[in-house]
Amino acid sequence: MKNLKRTLVLLLLVLPVCASGPHAREQPGLYLSITETRTEHSRDSDSIVKTITVENGMLRSEETSRRRKPVHTQFKLSNDEVSRLEALIRRNHLLDSSNVEGPERSGPHTSLDLSIKIRLKNKHSTIRITGTAQTEELDTNLIYRRANELLDALKDLVEGHHEGRTDAR
Repeated sequence: MKNLKRTLVLLLLVLPVCASGPHAREQPGLYLSITETRTEHSRDSDSIVKTITVENGMLRSEETSRRRKPVHTQFKLSNDEVSRLEALIRRNHLLDSSNVEGPERSGPHTSLDLSIKIRLKNKHSTIRITGTAQTEELDTNLIYRRANELLDALKDLVEGHHEGRTDAR
């Protein structure tokens, strides 16, 4: 009987640890990764790479360029902010994978490479958009406009955090 009590006590202590360990099943939440690369094709060529990731309610933002010091931001999103992002993804049909290739211009121009990976609940999507930035072909493309709306919403959250607004934390 003493051994049974010890075993039960041990199980009660070990089970919660196992349930929260690395093999525990998490509720599928929002995972989002956007990488935007803008490359200047001119005499003074440069590229700017912005990556924004949302995972487990945490937003991480990185911006790198040869000409500037890297910028890193990380903060916890509120439940309301996560809900607004999820609603924007659903409203803009961004859970449908797609690939958009706009024309690449010759001469001085800026190339765009936009890559989006989304996981929401049990749905996954990948969106890839490439071409010359600020052209009619891309600007009028519905998938590009919808993806850009999501990117702008994420940039607004990052900027709001930098400005110290309480609604962006």
